[in-house]
This record gives sequence, structure tokens and C-alpha cells, in this order.
Amino acid sequence: MLFIISLSIVTAAVILLDKPLKKQPSVFYVAAAVLTAFSIVIDHSDIAVSSFVKDNVLAIFTRGALGAALWAVVMWTGALPNGSAAIKKLMPIRGELSITAAIITFSHIVRKRPVNHDHQNNIYTFIIHRLHHS
Repeated sequence: MLFIISLSIVTAAVILLDKPLKKQPSVFYVAAAVLTAFSIVIDHSDIAVSSFVKDNVLAIFTRGALGAALWAVVMWTGALPNGSAAIKKLMPIRGELSITAAIITFSHIVRKRPVNHDHQNNIYTFIIHRLHHS
């Protein structure tokens, strides 16, 4: 269900935001990074959120549904027939969508990686250690 919701969100975003994404992709990259950072912080902290928010909003990021939906659109774009309306809309922003997908997918990667309580020198444990001790 999360994937279907995410695919609906991505479809609406692509329809409504294709021109702004092409003109100013950095705004979308920063927004994706901020949303990803917030989802990581909330998921790895003691911040209280309702079960609805955790299971339906936060999970879109931390379970990888939004990232998977973005990747699906990027991949499906390559399979669309040449000259179709969809290819004309999607192909010009395919690169920007893939970069956004990579940024959004990071929260899922961080969630799935086990926490190293020995705090060895790696970026993941550094980030998590900082989140828990800030």
C-alpha cells in the first residue's frame, strides 16, 4: 500500500512540477535532503510521533517506498514508446528524478543498516552516534 501511495505522490509531482524540476533542480535536491534528514532523525530518536504518522508518513521514506516509486518512474520512462506524451514529459527530467530518488532512498538505507554500538570509524555510526548524543 505504501508503494501505491508513493507512486501516486510521484505521479502527481511529475505532472505538476516537471518544469520547475527542470529549471531549478537544486531546490528539489535540497528539499529531498531535508525530508530525508528529518525522517532519519525522527526514526532514530526518541521524538514521539503518532502511530499513524510513523506507519503512513514516516514509513514512506524509511521503508523506501517513495524512493522505489521514483526509481520505478525513472526505469519505466526508458520503456515507454518513443513519441508518446509520457515520454515527452518524463525524458527531459529523468536525470533529475534519478538524483532525487537517490537522495530520498538514503533514509531507507540508513534505517536498514544495523547500528554499530562499538562506534567504529564509519560514516553511518558517526551520524547515528551524533543523533543520539545531540
